[in-house]
Amino acid sequence: MARTEITPTFIKERNTAVDIGAATEYFKAVDPTDGAAIDVNNVKDYKLLIIAKSSGTGALTIKKGDGIQGVADLTATIASGKEAAFVFDFGAFKQLTGANKGKILVTGANHSIAAFSLP
Repeated sequence: MARTEITPTFIKERNTAVDIGAATEYFKAVDPTDGAAIDVNNVKDYKLLIIAKSSGTGALTIKKGDGIQGVADLTATIASGKEAAFVFDFGAFKQLTGANKGKILVTGANHSIAAFSLP
């Protein structure tokens, strides 16, 4: 299979609702072999919300960035049928060089994720 490419959904205004409960188009499955890449080139630092849904056992890992702040992966175990939300510092997770420049890399089987750029 191929890595899942994710472009964040931009929420344009504060004090608005985006219905994601039944909207499966927001969530994309993380490829169990190649993972996922979230393109954050047009997202401001601290303005990305990732929501992860688990459909089975296993950990979800947000890979450390390749810059000076990228010191450790962020790994979360999400119980089957549950969700988790992440807001984090890009400096620790954004890829700054190479083929993945401007992306945040995610690995983990049995997970779907949605990304939202906040106003």
